[in-house]
Amino acid sequence: MNELTGTVVDCCIKLHRDLGNGLMPGAYRLCLAHFLRGQGLKVAENHPVHVQYDEISLGTPIRVDLLVEGEIVLEVVTAERINAHHEARILSHLRLGSFRLGLLMNFHAPLMKDGIKRIINPLCRERPAHGSVRNEPPGPSTVLSQSAECPLAKHGPESRPVSDLDLLCGRVIALCIKIHKVLGNGLDEEAYEICLSHELQKAGLKTARQVAVPLVYAGVDLGCPYRLDILVEDSLVLELKAVEQIRPIHMAQLLSYLRLGGYRLGLLLNFGGVLMRDGIQRLINSRLDGTSYSLPQ
Repeated sequence: MNELTGTVVDCCIKLHRDLGNGLMPGAYRLCLAHFLRGQGLKVAENHPVHVQYDEISLGTPIRVDLLVEGEIVLEVVTAERINAHHEARILSHLRLGSFRLGLLMNFHAPLMKDGIKRIINPLCRERPAHGSVRNEPPGPSTVLSQSAECPLAKHGPESRPVSDLDLLCGRVIALCIKIHKVLGNGLDEEAYEICLSHELQKAGLKTARQVAVPLVYAGVDLGCPYRLDILVEDSLVLELKAVEQIRPIHMAQLLSYLRLGGYRLGLLLNFGGVLMRDGIQRLINSRLDGTSYSLPQ
């Protein structure tokens, strides 16, 4: 493994010396794969990893940039510097794919040797408590039952007591943290939506996915152009993201959904961050009754 790692690192340094640090990630991936094959190494590009959470097959939501000799995962980035998000993402890929070693390669670094980060998967020989991964072709997937096919949001203020919403938010947040601990931050939004919906239903909560939101302006019905990711107990709106960090536009989006649907409270849940607790925002639709409140810390 050490000899193979050394060969990969040497190739990256030579490639960086030849091409410089001003290209896009795809160019470096293509050239690196070609260079490694020229050294007699087996290289798979965009290698798919099949992920299974609980009894749910999520298909292949992860594709690692390069897989060398079926052992080392290479992730190519072009950033000012490698940050915690990059490290958490490749560690998530290693855990879900049961790979032992990963190399983060930042080709925008002035010196390539300063842009290489070695990441080790300490759990490669262990099976996650609630999730597992297969790299062979998947079998039949479990299909989750939903409350309705593209259900329609009920337009109008919700009368659910604030204390009930507080408790409901706490239960949802706990499930999100559980999912994030198992899957990490390397999947796409839909995968987290499927898993969260599954966990909410297991917890006995009424759950609907992709709920249509009617849009009426100046008395004109404009149809249902928007969808709530998840609606829990007909009262709590969940908007999921899988991005490096929440931005103001994401909060504005959820607030618009709350106002259009007449809901009091929504949770913006970003599964793309390093820590789940840092990716949770609670938004209140103050237009309902002019009151505001916050959940217990």
